[in-house]
Amino acid sequence: MFRTRLEETQGMLFFFPDGERPSFWMKHTFLALDLLFLSKDGQVLDLVEQMPPCAMDPCPTYVSRHPAAFALELKGGFVAAHGVRRGDRVRLEIRD
Repeated sequence: MFRTRLEETQGMLFFFPDGERPSFWMKHTFLALDLLFLSKDGQVLDLVEQMPPCAMDPCPTYVSRHPAAFALELKGGFVAAHGVRRGDRVRLEIRD
């Protein structure tokens, strides 16, 4: 939220330990984002491309069609530029 730019290699990862159907909205977000909903093992279960910023309430919500363990927000256009599709796998690494 409140970011005016996002680099190609940056994003935000959300963890849902109960495997829920997460929903997101774009209030106070100033740039378009792509959103990946991931399983515990990193499979792309669902995705949303180019979620537009929300200028006025009520903001639309974007809900995964499937329960997900993670959601990964990326710079808008990342999915198209890298050919990401449902069923692909994302490897998450924790770096010190």
